[in-house]
Amino acid sequence: MSEKTITDGLFALKDENYRRFHAKLIPDIPIDNIIGVRTPVLRKYAKEVAKLPEANIFLESLPHIYYEENNLHGALLSLLYPKDIIAVSYTHLRAHETLM
Repeated sequence: MSEKTITDGLFALKDENYRRFHAKLIPDIPIDNIIGVRTPVLRKYAKEVAKLPEANIFLESLPHIYYEENNLHGALLSLLYPKDIIAVSYTHLRAHETLM
């Protein structure tokens, strides 16, 4: 599984009605950048992705395009143990600073 496959997995979980609803809640994000994955479904998917070696590649490839990719990123970080967080490099943390 690659980073693209992880994103494809998000698209497989898409809920079009939720996408339209959620786009109204966050008008600053274009609807084209919202997939429409409900949070409980995304968290369950994060648990599956966290077991894959490609999860680290996904975490290191910034910036993400889709809103749900950013949410998945946060969910994956919350699932990592402290020793794994150290493996997420200083460069990774610096990349987040440049996005603000």
